[in-house]
Amino acid sequence: MMTAPSLRLPSLVAGVSLALAVAAPAQEQSWGRRSAEHLLARAGFAPTTVEIETAASEGPSAVVDRLLKERRAWKKVPPLLVKYSEFGLDPRQRPLDEKLPEGKALEELIARRRFLRDQDRSQFLDYFDRWVRSMIRGDAPLRDRMTLFWHGFFTTSFQVVRRKYEMINQHEMLREHALGSFADLLRGIAHDPAMLIYLDNNTNVEGHPNENFARELMELYSLGEGNYTEVDVREAARALTGAWAGAFGEYEFHPEVHDSGEKTILGKTGNFGPEELLDILLEQPACARWVATKLLRYFEGVEPSAERVEEYASALREADYEIMPVLEKLFSDPLFYSEETLGARIQGPIEFMVGICRKLDLDPPDYYLFRATAELGQCFYDPPTVKGWDGGSAWITNSSLMMRGNCVGVLLDVFRSEYVTAEVRSASADAGDGMVGTAVMSPQTKAEAMAQAVARMVSLKDDRGWEPNLNLTRLVVRSGARSDEEIAAFLAEDWLAVEPSERVVSIMGEFIARERAAYGLGAGPLLMSGPNVELLLRRLAHLLFSLPEAQLG
Repeated sequence: MMTAPSLRLPSLVAGVSLALAVAAPAQEQSWGRRSAEHLLARAGFAPTTVEIETAASEGPSAVVDRLLKERRAWKKVPPLLVKYSEFGLDPRQRPLDEKLPEGKALEELIARRRFLRDQDRSQFLDYFDRWVRSMIRGDAPLRDRMTLFWHGFFTTSFQVVRRKYEMINQHEMLREHALGSFADLLRGIAHDPAMLIYLDNNTNVEGHPNENFARELMELYSLGEGNYTEVDVREAARALTGAWAGAFGEYEFHPEVHDSGEKTILGKTGNFGPEELLDILLEQPACARWVATKLLRYFEGVEPSAERVEEYASALREADYEIMPVLEKLFSDPLFYSEETLGARIQGPIEFMVGICRKLDLDPPDYYLFRATAELGQCFYDPPTVKGWDGGSAWITNSSLMMRGNCVGVLLDVFRSEYVTAEVRSASADAGDGMVGTAVMSPQTKAEAMAQAVARMVSLKDDRGWEPNLNLTRLVVRSGARSDEEIAAFLAEDWLAVEPSERVVSIMGEFIARERAAYGLGAGPLLMSGPNVELLLRRLAHLLFSLPEAQLG
């Protein structure tokens, strides 16, 4: 008799450390399938088997050259500019005053405001969906990867900015310059209305400088903590007075409120404005070191040595802050392929979910990935703090690891609405760590929150009438794997970005044996056992992508 799929993961998974890549002396890897997969995964998203085999046969130089030169057109769709002032609201959608605009009835005004908010939200979700589809299709893997990097480097939140016109335009700017010059990116962000609203620079005026943007410009976007003083922050804030976001989403400089007095910033004195401030920041050796550190940490997944940071900071300065030559150097560096680096990077929620879709050739319904990645702790343009997402091991707790598995389970259609809440509650009642965003909840409350999250995602899938176009049985048949052990080894090798250990293959083999009993599948070749084989293989995939090893890429 077939039983309802359980959301409880094997006890062997709980508490398993994600430090799976055992530190080993750095050594050069000969080019082959493993190094090709490593490069394509770090410079893009979850390469397919065909892509890996092609890259392995091409050789590293050809692959790096192709990644850097790939130019797939990105059609810009101008976002809708919602002029809330016409309906008694400011750009953050707050009432301007109690007086109704002339000729507007209250009911009409409320209905129009609701319509505009819905329209604004819809275009934002559509934009996210279009960007994620580009990642899944592999339209421009390195550009999309670098856009994701800059999205976490220059953080902004729609909870503060509210109107999505500025948010979409900021993302378009980051994408346009993603593989270009960091100097252009820094200048772009200093003129970016979303950033200026987010960090309160619209209240930065002569005589009453607001230091928020100046501080983060130095600490997070150019120099790093410890490379400036409080005096530098105050003087930089004076230089930024009058640099505002306009009411209709454009950058404006207001000389009438700009402090035109003499300022001393990082040892230089003059009548500095926003442009001169940026030049001073880019001239600092700490700037190139900060960007190099962030790039190395992001692409390699390990903390870079001081010598390695200095090497890449020098390369960045020599390239006049152009990113492309630095990436070419990194992707051709033997240390990038060292045993210490291979399999050492924990995937963030967006790249994890995109990777699942690429590996399984899935095309989930609109907004599902927005909802899933938000539940996993990486909501598009809504970081937890101005510092963005910590990344690395911070992505994973026992509960968030389980939630990743649940998100995959929804994609694989192994859950059903009628029992998902009870099953999730059972699976997560004993979770030891807090799910992202639920750190102060009791275990029971965490379980209920996880149950509700999965139920929402199941409903979202069902409301769109979406069923995964998936045939794992055919995939396994084509592989030639027949025995339970061969099937487990094939899927682990095909889907994991790290070499599958004996432990992983053993867990999968034991799972198949238990599922045979649950589904009444007797001994003999699994693929000859009847219609329940496909569901068994989907549940096996659910297990595999829930393991700690599957979080690495």
